[in-house]
Amino acid sequence: MIDSATSPAAETDALQCALTERLAQLQRVQAPTEHSSLLEALQAEDFRTHAIAWIEFHKFAKGIDELLHQDDRLPRDTPMFIRTDNDAINFTHNLGATLLWEAAKRGSAQAGIDWALKVLRTKDARGQTISPVWGITIESLLELSGGMRLVPLSLVLPSRSCNGCIPSKLH
Repeated sequence: MIDSATSPAAETDALQCALTERLAQLQRVQAPTEHSSLLEALQAEDFRTHAIAWIEFHKFAKGIDELLHQDDRLPRDTPMFIRTDNDAINFTHNLGATLLWEAAKRGSAQAGIDWALKVLRTKDARGQTISPVWGITIESLLELSGGMRLVPLSLVLPSRSCNGCIPSKLH
């Protein structure tokens, strides 16, 4: 006979229940900034506001990591890295906060869990790196070899990752 308190289904339910509960609470959490909610502050364009909110969000997500370590679907003590253009990020470090954020963006605990499992099962994926190149001016898109291209600043869309690298008068 399987003990329902320690079965994978019980662990899954514990994780999903905890995420669902935190999602409900998250709607009411006040931001440590001038924004009306923590969720709103997390989406702020201002880097300082976003950083302060993210620190508070990590505190709010405390406890989810412990549940993740009990879930058989997720790696326990094996770090999994996502490579970027110049380094790597340990995906499983503080996965609880990331999972809660993805669940909030996707609208449900199960959608957040499904996203994490998809990422953890992905062995290879294409990515895009956008980096400023100083000292040259181009008028239109210029295709280079190997899928690289130079894009005029006027065609670069604003984003948090490029905040400050494009003069504001171009936006």
